[in-house]
Amino acid sequence: MMSTKKSLDKISAQMVTLVRTAFASDWRILATHAASSDMGSGRYADLLSYGDWVRFNNAQRAHGNYLEQFPSIVTMVLVNGLFTPVLAAGLGLTYMLGRHLYALGYTGASFGRGPGGITSALSLLALFVLILFNGAALAGYAPALGPRFPLSA
Repeated sequence: MMSTKKSLDKISAQMVTLVRTAFASDWRILATHAASSDMGSGRYADLLSYGDWVRFNNAQRAHGNYLEQFPSIVTMVLVNGLFTPVLAAGLGLTYMLGRHLYALGYTGASFGRGPGGITSALSLLALFVLILFNGAALAGYAPALGPRFPLSA
């Protein structure tokens, strides 16, 4: 019993160290990036005309929106890909095309950001519903849409 407690304490200490390291490196990356780049309000932005500055800031915001959703999208595509690879890849591609349309519309295209926003939102919703359905299929509550996960026999 004592060795189990010591091993749990050691694992806990390792996890705390891992989390501290991750946060410390994130802050270093952010501080370096903020010090070395012009985010639209520095000396390089002063060289732009007002219209170019607005397009630049809109492009950065569209890129930031994409990066905010990227981890969840990749996770859903990969997990869904274990069960329904073609459908997951198709929905991931649809999402990427929607985000591209969104960025084009956000930076000044005549069609606006609506078509891209709707396309990416619907593909995100479909990926979420698909992951719920695949989880239910894995638990035996729904029929499988594709091949079973190899470890579930």
